[in-house]
Amino acid sequence: MILQSPILKRAAPMLVSGGSCLYAIARARHLSMAEASDAPLVTFLVRQSDMILLLCGGPVIWYVSQRRGRPLAALGAGQVVRGGAARAIHQLRQVFAALLLGTELLERRSAAAEAPAVAALSHRLNAVVREGIGELALLGEPYPPDLIE
Repeated sequence: MILQSPILKRAAPMLVSGGSCLYAIARARHLSMAEASDAPLVTFLVRQSDMILLLCGGPVIWYVSQRRGRPLAALGAGQVVRGGAARAIHQLRQVFAALLLGTELLERRSAAAEAPAVAALSHRLNAVVREGIGELALLGEPYPPDLIE
């Protein structure tokens, strides 16, 4: 059984993406330093099949997963929300992010000003905002194309 941690779920796509980008940069540099060739285009493309797969593979995988009705965002996170609900979830995320930053700033400033009552209140507000963020995550992930106006 494989243990699934939230940190690993978030870091894995970035590591894979970063590794593939580094590979693409290294291969592009190697190609730019190579001797000129008068080989036919088909031969050249066959020799560079790894680069073609690297550059075209991601969009193809995304397209196939969308056609099957299982978006990549929903593979491990829950359901994907579409339409007006997606926009509402996105707006609530923005509100919660602003509230989280504000309550943390208020807590730090009140602690520095030695106002324990305000610091305690801001700490309680911060906990409520974090709980709201957790509840919002249960609703699902907004479908990104629905967020474009």
